[in-house]
Amino acid sequence: MLPPRCRKPPCRNMEVTRVSQTQCGPKTPVSSGVWVRLMGTAIVFIGSLVFFSLFRLYGFQIEDEGTMLFQLSRIVAGQFPYVDFHTGYTPGFFYVGAAILHALGDSTTTLRPFLALMNAASVAGLYALARRVVGPWMAALPALAWLAFLPVYRDFAAFNIPYPAWFATLAWV
Repeated sequence: MLPPRCRKPPCRNMEVTRVSQTQCGPKTPVSSGVWVRLMGTAIVFIGSLVFFSLFRLYGFQIEDEGTMLFQLSRIVAGQFPYVDFHTGYTPGFFYVGAAILHALGDSTTTLRPFLALMNAASVAGLYALARRVVGPWMAALPALAWLAFLPVYRDFAAFNIPYPAWFATLAWV
């Protein structure tokens, strides 16, 4: 017996109502087009996560990364930006960054995988946004360009440093 939504209503005035196969046939939880888009975004996410993860133990720049981590650890210890130490960044970044640092542990080895996840999510989000406008193959270009322009040289990988720009980029995308 057909489910109630698939039963034909009684004919009135000799009009026959047809029930489409898509209404009453087997339904999938996600249509194939959505599934393809999700898989494409997942591939971009995993590829960029692998790229960022390759550099998770790469270098340590004391001027940037050391300063940022020291300031975040000062927030974890109960100090306040602008009162207890000078900074050019907004306090919201420090409280979010300090909460993440406190949750993950006060170490670069625990923070860098989180930054890799966050930056990979930014690349995948950029791909998903561009795909809505230009299609799957062209959407890979802005995502790959953003990935390629993140500097890696000597002992410096910009995406390993908890800059406020990475949080802002993910929030924007």
